[in-house]
Amino acid sequence: MNNIFVLLCCVTPVAGLRWGTSTDQHCDCGENGACLVDECLCHAQWEGPTCQVKKRAQFACSEEEPVDDRCMNMANGWGRLKIVSPRRHEVAAKCEKRFWEHTHVPMRNKAQVKNFQQFEMLPKDLGNVLELGAGPYTKTRLILESGLIPRSVQSVTLEDPMLLEYIEDGKVVTSYNHTHFCVPESESSLGGCVAVNLLNVGAEVPFKKEAYDTIVMMNVIEHCADAFVIFSNIYHALKPGGLLVFSDSINGRDLSSFSDTCHPIQINMEFYEHYFTKYFIERGAEVLMPGFKGPFDSYFTVLRKAKA
Repeated sequence: MNNIFVLLCCVTPVAGLRWGTSTDQHCDCGENGACLVDECLCHAQWEGPTCQVKKRAQFACSEEEPVDDRCMNMANGWGRLKIVSPRRHEVAAKCEKRFWEHTHVPMRNKAQVKNFQQFEMLPKDLGNVLELGAGPYTKTRLILESGLIPRSVQSVTLEDPMLLEYIEDGKVVTSYNHTHFCVPESESSLGGCVAVNLLNVGAEVPFKKEAYDTIVMMNVIEHCADAFVIFSNIYHALKPGGLLVFSDSINGRDLSSFSDTCHPIQINMEFYEHYFTKYFIERGAEVLMPGFKGPFDSYFTVLRKAKA
């Protein structure tokens, strides 16, 4: 491949957070509350103005297989937005790794290209790109190799707590190694490699504030630990005028009787509508692709954050 990018690279180790703590908070919601951008919300099983009143538990969670996540259900109908313990996240991560040992190209790629209309609304230069929950293949690669026009990037930062495990596992095929991220030459891509910044951490760790021109997040949130923190991090990491390319699962099942070993976080449509409307559209974001429910029960949207 031709080296069509010239950048610096590194693997960034970040010390683990104490379980249950929030990061880069913009509001003080107490230990039983969550800060969503700048809004306080109570975790499941807590209520009251300061989230200090514990509700009577309807269900008891089980971290081991067969898992039971029903104690995570939020009373407002948003689904399950925060898991109960580190162990529950470990069980989900092992399940995800087993999947990638047998899957080299994500099964949703073709559907995502079609529903994002071959990413025709995206600019030719994506600038400084951050991808959350990159996985082995990465959706940044999908965008670069599937568009109607050749695109470029200024830098690529990939976040995923299993990046190094994927690289070192001979059964897993990745689009990157410890130093470079590569895209094959195709009709839509000039091909080439770019030095990569690997963040081998969870998306709950805060990113640089207003540092990224494009944030890509597809099929990630249901594998995570704390959706409140992650959606706050997305908002704060995106530059004014920056692009968010988003697609993720919508829960459509009855959470009073359903749990999924690989996917502890289950988000209902009501949460997506609240988040994108309140923090993007009502704050002046440009809607490049209105939010809609697409294949695989996924929510699709592309937004340009309002300029300062």
